Amino acid sequence: MATFTDTATIGEEIINEKVGYEMGEAHLYSVNISLNGQVSLTLATKARDVYDLLESDTAVSVARVSDFIALVTTGWAAPLNADGEAEGAPSEHPAKRRVRLSVFASRESVVSVLRFQDEPNSPVVDEGQATGTLADAVQELLSRSA
Repeated sequence: MATFTDTATIGEEIINEKVGYEMGEAHLYSVNISLNGQVSLTLATKARDVYDLLESDTAVSVARVSDFIALVTTGWAAPLNADGEAEGAPSEHPAKRRVRLSVFASRESVVSVLRFQDEPNSPVVDEGQATGTLADAVQELLSRSA
């Protein structure tokens, strides 16, 4: 039986085939697993502001009826300083990189997958270690959908 991380990795591969690195809006997908283990993603809603999307009634409904959700957004990433913090806006950093973030979440688990445009064959998988305002907003959505 596939783990949640395995399923998230398969889902991210599906997203990688459909979505580039210049999305004008964040996307929320309903993710479901068939009886034979097939992963299917259905685009449920999108919004320019990821937090507005996560706070919407539509997002709550999607989370309620899906096996899990996938939130996909793109932006700029830049190296962190020695203290592990960003110095200024990533989009203005000389070493900036285009990135796509896919967050797969259920009430039991969260897996994030980063894929950089300059290294498209090397996704970075983070199993439940995400922190910050976006991670908090995803958890809040899942709590409201229970």
